[in-house]
Amino acid sequence: MKNLLQHLLVGFLLGCFSAVLFSWLYWEAPDFFKRIELRLKDERFKLRGSIETDKVSTVKVIRDKKEMTLTVTLGEFPENIGDSGKPETLYGLTLQQLTPELAEEFRVEKETKGLLVTSVEPESPGAKSGLRPGDLLKVAWEPNIVYCNIDDAALQEIGQFPIPRNYYTAAIQNLSNAAMIGFDIMLFESSVVRREDIRLALEDVERFAAMLEDGLGEDGKLSEEALGKLQELYGKITSKLESPDEKLANAAEKSGKVLFPLVFSENYHGHDAMEREDSRLNEISSRVQNILFKHPEIYETWFKDSPYRAIADIRKLADGSNGISSEFLHALAEEALAIIPRVREADRKFVTDRLEQLAYLVSREELRDKKMDYAQVFYRCYVHNSGKPIDPPLSPIEEASWQFFQAPLKVYKDNMEDLNIKAIRKEPFIAAHRAIFAEAFGGFLYRVGRKQLVPLLSAQEKELTESQLFQAVDLFLRHELVVEKSVDLIDILVDENGNPPRDPIHAFELAKSLRNAKDRWDESTMPLIPFCMHTVNPVFITVDKDIDGALRRYPIIIRRGAQAYFAMGFVMACHKLGVPLDSIRLRPGHYLELPNAKVAEGKTENIRIPIDEHGHMVINWAGSFADDRLFRHHTFDRIIGFEELDQKYREDLKDKYVLIGLTATGTHDFAPMPYQDHYPLVGAHANLMNTILTRKFIKPDVGSSRVGNVIIICCLALLVALLKATIPRIWGAISFVAVVFAYLCAVQYAFQAWGEQINITYSCAAMGLSFTSVLFYRYITEERQKKVVKAMFSTMVSPEVLEYMQEDVDRFQLTGEKKVATIFFSDVAGFTTISEKLNAEELAQVLNDYLTPMSDIIMEYGGYIDKYEGDAIMADFGVPIWPDIEEPNSHAWKSCWAALDQQVELQRVRVDILKRFDVDIDVRMGLNTGEVSAGNMGSEQKFQYTVMGDAVNQAARFEPANKPFNTHIMIGEPTWELAKDKIEVRFLTSMVVKGKTEPVRAFELLAKKGELSDEMIELVAHFEEAWDIHAEGRFDEAIARFNECLKIKPMDGPSLYYRHLCFDFMENPPAEDWAGEYYQTTK
Repeated sequence: MKNLLQHLLVGFLLGCFSAVLFSWLYWEAPDFFKRIELRLKDERFKLRGSIETDKVSTVKVIRDKKEMTLTVTLGEFPENIGDSGKPETLYGLTLQQLTPELAEEFRVEKETKGLLVTSVEPESPGAKSGLRPGDLLKVAWEPNIVYCNIDDAALQEIGQFPIPRNYYTAAIQNLSNAAMIGFDIMLFESSVVRREDIRLALEDVERFAAMLEDGLGEDGKLSEEALGKLQELYGKITSKLESPDEKLANAAEKSGKVLFPLVFSENYHGHDAMEREDSRLNEISSRVQNILFKHPEIYETWFKDSPYRAIADIRKLADGSNGISSEFLHALAEEALAIIPRVREADRKFVTDRLEQLAYLVSREELRDKKMDYAQVFYRCYVHNSGKPIDPPLSPIEEASWQFFQAPLKVYKDNMEDLNIKAIRKEPFIAAHRAIFAEAFGGFLYRVGRKQLVPLLSAQEKELTESQLFQAVDLFLRHELVVEKSVDLIDILVDENGNPPRDPIHAFELAKSLRNAKDRWDESTMPLIPFCMHTVNPVFITVDKDIDGALRRYPIIIRRGAQAYFAMGFVMACHKLGVPLDSIRLRPGHYLELPNAKVAEGKTENIRIPIDEHGHMVINWAGSFADDRLFRHHTFDRIIGFEELDQKYREDLKDKYVLIGLTATGTHDFAPMPYQDHYPLVGAHANLMNTILTRKFIKPDVGSSRVGNVIIICCLALLVALLKATIPRIWGAISFVAVVFAYLCAVQYAFQAWGEQINITYSCAAMGLSFTSVLFYRYITEERQKKVVKAMFSTMVSPEVLEYMQEDVDRFQLTGEKKVATIFFSDVAGFTTISEKLNAEELAQVLNDYLTPMSDIIMEYGGYIDKYEGDAIMADFGVPIWPDIEEPNSHAWKSCWAALDQQVELQRVRVDILKRFDVDIDVRMGLNTGEVSAGNMGSEQKFQYTVMGDAVNQAARFEPANKPFNTHIMIGEPTWELAKDKIEVRFLTSMVVKGKTEPVRAFELLAKKGELSDEMIELVAHFEEAWDIHAEGRFDEAIARFNECLKIKPMDGPSLYYRHLCFDFMENPPAEDWAGEYYQTTK
């Protein structure tokens, strides 16, 4: 027990170590372990195989042996309808699989297969659709999501890449009956218009501006007449600037169900850093500017050449002569490299502040007070300078602002002294003007012209080209258009109680963990303005890949400022489920809820999509891309009409959600995923949408799932450690394998049944460390114990038993335990007389000649030599261990056989000793079986493994009890009970040993089973009959019977003893309650 508790304690401590170590590694997720875990997650998909995808049912009716497509929508038909073989009711129709009996009853061809309408409820959807009893319905289920692949064949047909936009226009027109069209294609390439064409259109633009001025009312709105004239002139302008963009935009506007994507840059690292270290970055920005202001040549290099070259020049200043230590300046230069965008922003702010201070620009504070913006100032100035009155009249600061809007470089040159050329160079001044002008003019156009205007601007100064201003206004308008169609985060966020945020600050706290996009656009992050106008919703197709480059999760929502933007697949799923985007509820790190989603006809459900704190959803991949059973595949060249679309083809695409994406070789729009290493990324949108529609979500490793994984790691590490600490070696290994196998099965089941991503790498590694560490501990301790066992038992047990003991020292305890054992005692009769006849050397030789063969026989039968006391031997059978597992009590008969073999061997030894030393030896033996206390006993300095207990004392009494009976081996009743099938005995006496009051039955051991002679069998029968008579007090009769025994064996010791005893009892009768007991008077 002490060893077991020690093993448990050590196992617990080692298990705790493994649990803590791998819980920490799981939480920190080093790249090595992360990669392994990700690959193992992929294997779960492969083990599971492909899954069912969202499908839509189409119904065809066979009536009067004619087939027609059902034109009235009933709703979805379950895929297993009719499988039960019994009538089922759906949409007011009683349906049943067609049988020969029903075919005959309703006069339908027997060979036809389908669902037979047996009855129709009045006024039900089925009745309103025109169905009637006897109609046969053929229901087919088709995937709801369709790919339109721009593959190698399509590119070969088209003959160029990037694909001209008129092909996309054709695709939208041919997919007019689709439910929604999503473009997984970025329209980066511009539809170039020549500069000459732009110049030719400038005159029309000036006329346009004049008409716009005349048509504006005081409220800043256009009359219907003015709007008509503007549209006519706009048509002339756009015809001169012939561009396929307008055709594509018009097709998208007419369709009303096209999604054009935005690209948000991969996590904008500088943005979060600025939020976290705003004060530090301000300090660095300010110091960099101060250095630049002191060195105009570096300032010029910064803005006209390269900030990086300017940084190199700054480093040359790091000599300490400017009052700044070289170490600080070096560090400052390094940090400045990372914040160049912020420095430029600071420069623009500085210019704006300076212009406000010198009264060249209306201040932002005044704009806030009057609830105005630059666009309204621009409008007021524009109307005033056209000669129309404005109310209230323009203020001087507004007139100054108009000068800045119209001719910024003139303002700069005329006021160079006030502006301080060393503080504000031309480049940051122009950059500030572009930003302010874009807001002013872009806002003016956005509010007044709206969708009837494409901003084409003329040059105001040579340094300010059309392309620069076009770009500035274009980016501003993109921002406004996208923000207009986006969802405000504050409208969809909820806290842990499901309540909306209290204020914008609270909303920011709730949303700050979401994936964050740039606040500013650049040229490559959006399609052109017309597409922004006509997309159903601004969606993004930006992916986040894992550390190994594989795609497993998708950001379904990102934030940009105060707006929320959604993934294309998510927007399509919301459209299918009838969920407005502004009605969803978002709790980052927990869920994104779709309220009242229409999951079936007449059935709504609140769908909660589990997401991580960054807004990622784990995609439940349906299968490989090429599996046409999951999502239907069509080629882009077929869709755009290289081959004429027949009616059936159009019907196949009706009400489907079509995803147009690149699958051609060499387009690089691929990434690894669980089912294949080269998966077209357009499939991510399909699988994301399908995951939502089928509601088979996989939970991300966040929040409670993360804590649950830590608990699992700890529990498994402790379980394996404790099992290994308590279970023997081979069973410990088997239990370890069983636990790991059961765990892996449970992980796979949890993944398939509940979408739980229980970790494998860390749990298995923790179990492995627990197992090996406890195994090592057990090895060290067992080796030490083996040495102790060998030292204690090598001369006292057989080599086989010793090896068995060493194999698993935990089978027995050296510290004390209760066990059932057979105890053996032997002693040489008259040894004192023998020792007096021999000298010391001869006596030692006699003992060695006697004890050696006796000990060999004891060990041969698995006995343990407890001790030698002169000529006496004490041996234990059944302790410390008993190797006979199948017959654990065999120690009883094996000890008896050992005693019999010793008596046989003794005859040979007696002859040899008598011949050599002229002394004769005779040995008496006593055996008894019972529960004993076994273990190391003695002092701390010296101890020995031995046994104690009443059974031991009883065996010790049996050995001398042989003397009056002149027998050689006496055994107790417990030994006889366990060994009677293996030995021959005769009942000897009912003996009351010294110090006891209750008699015990004793037997004389005669032979092994079946080896007793006929003469002895007859003797035993007569003797036991005679003993019973003597116990009854019929001594005369008993004497006669014992005489009969002596006739069989004249020198039979027990018969002689009892015959003499009967004579004594005849003269001195025993007590009245005497029943044959023999009282032992000596030990």
